[in-house]
Amino acid sequence: MILYNGHMRTLLEELCSTRNRLGCIIGYLCTNRIKFTLQPYHCGCNVIIGDPDNADFCFCAHYDVVTNSVGANDNTASVVVCLEHAIEGHQNSAVVLFDQEEQLCNGRIEDMGSYVFGMDLKGSPHILVLDVCGIGDTIIGHGDYLPSDVLNHYTPPSDDYALSLNNHKASLISVLPEDQLDSHMIWRELHTVYDTPDKIQDSTMLMMVDWIYTLILSSKEIHEDQKT
Repeated sequence: MILYNGHMRTLLEELCSTRNRLGCIIGYLCTNRIKFTLQPYHCGCNVIIGDPDNADFCFCAHYDVVTNSVGANDNTASVVVCLEHAIEGHQNSAVVLFDQEEQLCNGRIEDMGSYVFGMDLKGSPHILVLDVCGIGDTIIGHGDYLPSDVLNHYTPPSDDYALSLNNHKASLISVLPEDQLDSHMIWRELHTVYDTPDKIQDSTMLMMVDWIYTLILSSKEIHEDQKT
């Protein structure tokens, strides 16, 4: 169980208040003494924490936003969740923060950070792409590796699509309020000025951090049982 102490909210608001999101992320990692590498490419830069080629799990989120929105739910909350996981530290997992996911809307797949990352990835970790994970109580998703406690449910394509073009298996994970599983009402605020930090629920971010922790722990226990 991860104890919430408020720093996730602080990071969320800092990221939403700056256009230099990459600089903010780098500063946060340096302050917390988290080792990372940058993967610059022709129109962006990914942030890699850990060793995805040798990890069992790779948790990903895009940190870019559309120009007319601060992108609190799309996708700053997911970035904060991934960074919190990185701070906690788990040897069998990696974190990758992608640039230029929003290029998917323009059809420029080759400009997406996830596409570039997928071209270089040599390993085969379970890739879980977190997108729109800041509001709600029900974890939904679809893809090649979907944990049993995730509701198989439609979500709009994201970095999982770009990764699949490079023959990597990935699942997209999102969150919705239980009473919006049919209406998807909160999705109407994505890519608008209404996607603001005050809408993000601390309980949802904490739920996702705990979910990642539990997923890794249960996987480790399964591997240990198989060895005995």
